[in-house]
Amino acid sequence: MKPRSRSVSPNIRVPSLLNSFHSSKKEMHFNFFQRSVRIGYRIPLLGPLLEKKGFRWVSFIILLLFGLTLFQAAITILGSLWENDKLILGTVYRLFFYEKQTYGPVPYLGLDPNVPDKLPNGTTIYHVSKEFGPATLGSMGQIVTGLAQAQANNGTYAVNVILPYYSYLRNLFKTQKFAQLEVQVRDRYGKRHPMKFMVNSFWWNITDNPDVMNSEPPKPYSIRVYVIGPPSKESDSFHTAFKANDVSEIYYSPLRDLPQEWEDIFFCKAVAELITYLNTDIDTPLFDLVDARGVDVVHIHGSSNALVIEFLKSLYLKGDIGIHNKQLH
Repeated sequence: MKPRSRSVSPNIRVPSLLNSFHSSKKEMHFNFFQRSVRIGYRIPLLGPLLEKKGFRWVSFIILLLFGLTLFQAAITILGSLWENDKLILGTVYRLFFYEKQTYGPVPYLGLDPNVPDKLPNGTTIYHVSKEFGPATLGSMGQIVTGLAQAQANNGTYAVNVILPYYSYLRNLFKTQKFAQLEVQVRDRYGKRHPMKFMVNSFWWNITDNPDVMNSEPPKPYSIRVYVIGPPSKESDSFHTAFKANDVSEIYYSPLRDLPQEWEDIFFCKAVAELITYLNTDIDTPLFDLVDARGVDVVHIHGSSNALVIEFLKSLYLKGDIGIHNKQLH
């Protein structure tokens, strides 16, 4: 009679030497790689992918990216606590804050029918535009150029054009340095900072229509063009303003680090400062009170230049500039 064998219950622990399902220490060793992969199994899209042994390295990349994201967030939060600096991956960036102002609605006034349609002789006209002559990209540049030429052909007006000094214009015209001016920019604490910029000028020569037969030689007329350059390099990213390789980049260029709206505001404020400078009596002695000679016509072209009127009005209320005919268009 054979002795009856008794199976070992699964609830009873058997010494490893007597256990037929014994595994070596190498097989029983905790495998960190396999444990980490189990995290990805809970993600619906990564679960089937991580079941394949060849794609388990994906979990490590995910964990690495997650760690870098947390590190970047921590550095950004700590950097925002600084007064004026920001640290991003070991690089310090200077923060510049600009005051945001709100303006209420302005009622539409329309044109005054009592204003004469002809300007008096000797009227000084300033055309403020982003496009003119060699910096013409669309219809606005064609209109401004044609209008300025027609007024100059009259022979009785002093026609001037103010536009940005795009970098590619340096290779087309030989300009002359006219003046170095500065505008004030306020930071978030209300403190004003000076921002210097250079103004150059050149003459745009035109002649009569060559298609019209005339026994006399054509009379040349000239338009004075003032180009406003970018601020100095000490003005953060403002020194990249107006950079352009050609006419197609006058509104946007990869060479600029300055947002377009900041560039527009700077140009408007610089134009108002230039017109004030042009209409200040330079023959007055240094220690005498400076009298303003006045502005005749300022013609604004383009909605992005509308703030020129606001800045001119603020200078007029302060008494820095006078108005002859009070014709601000």
